[in-house]
Amino acid sequence: MLSATGDAAAGLGKFLCEVENDLRIAKATLGGELGFSWCPRCWPPELIATDLDGQLNCPVCGQVSYEQAA
Repeated sequence: MLSATGDAAAGLGKFLCEVENDLRIAKATLGGELGFSWCPRCWPPELIATDLDGQLNCPVCGQVSYEQAA
């Protein structure tokens, strides 16, 4: 049972951040194995998406060009 102290909330917050980080790494690993490109600026790596104009775009930092992703 969780206590009502701030320590329990801080511990839970840290745990959730670690889980989210692990999930992003797993997503990037799977995407890389499937042939998707990664953002060279983000850590953990973020998959690069293509917008409607065909330009590469990182959904996290938004600063990827064709030259950087190649």
